[in-house]
Amino acid sequence: MAVQLAGVAQWGMIALMFAGSSIFATLGMAEPQWYKGMTENKMSAFIMVFFANSMAQSMTATGAFEVALDGEVIYSKLASGRMPNAGELVRALELRGFVSADVSAVE
Repeated sequence: MAVQLAGVAQWGMIALMFAGSSIFATLGMAEPQWYKGMTENKMSAFIMVFFANSMAQSMTATGAFEVALDGEVIYSKLASGRMPNAGELVRALELRGFVSADVSAVE
């Protein structure tokens, strides 16, 4: 939820940076003091939006890698602490009824 809120806030700030005066005029509102400060310090506003993006990205960086089949997690990097190799994934699928294809039989 916080990540989505940060993303919405970022896009809102970008919209204000490019079309804020028009947005406030269309809504029939006077430009707020914080907006006037933002337009007077465009570089600071841009840097703030950039850091908001960095914060949103860091909140989503969990290092998670999971493979699920019918809602059941069959491999989790968070649980094992490492990435799987192809053989591990094939064996996990075979244990759940999937048959691996014999690629040597394909011409």
